[in-house]
Amino acid sequence: MPISAIRIGLVSIIAIVGGIGTPSTAQSRTEFSERGDSFARSCGDATAAQVRDVEQAIYCILYSKGVFDGALGGPVEACEPQGVRLGQKIDIGVQYIRSNPDKAHWPPSLLLLMGLRQAYPCPKAAK
Repeated sequence: MPISAIRIGLVSIIAIVGGIGTPSTAQSRTEFSERGDSFARSCGDATAAQVRDVEQAIYCILYSKGVFDGALGGPVEACEPQGVRLGQKIDIGVQYIRSNPDKAHWPPSLLLLMGLRQAYPCPKAAK
């Protein structure tokens, strides 16, 4: 593993752990991990070039990575093309949440995967 990747990983961990003790930060993290609309509001610009809250962006990115990595081979199948970056997946999930306000109260983990499935549906098997 390159030194720069290790350094980025350590900085990410330090940034997250450093903010865990603040009540408002912990409260917003809990809220956005429970409701899709809160996730879209908190994480909608997590992959943008100009991020207002770096700590929140890191948390959003790591949360999303956990969702996508944990879903590999799971019940919500998506056939994404090779080379799709994590930032693209987050943007797809946020767009899905915003486009489906009737589902926005659902858990963001499910909505992120549903957005990915809609964006990259698997071909139906021939009968």
